[in-house]
Amino acid sequence: MITIDRLLKQHLVQVAQHSQSIGWPHTLEDWASAMKLGYGFVAIEGHTVIGTMSWWPFGPDYATLGLAVVAPSHQRQGVGHHS
Repeated sequence: MITIDRLLKQHLVQVAQHSQSIGWPHTLEDWASAMKLGYGFVAIEGHTVIGTMSWWPFGPDYATLGLAVVAPSHQRQGVGHHS
């Protein structure tokens, strides 16, 4: 079963590994910096992070989304699909 949780410091190692596994240059330090400025969610299966989505607020009415990653082992299985 997949659950959704807030992206926390303890998830960052797995998230950085996923982003690097798909060819993104983001390091653990990059992810930590991004989370100091914004927020994120993780998709978790068991104890494993399998996806993430981050967002950064711009005032009360606007935000930008980014750093959406699904682990290669779970791509094309609907993990990142909106429902």
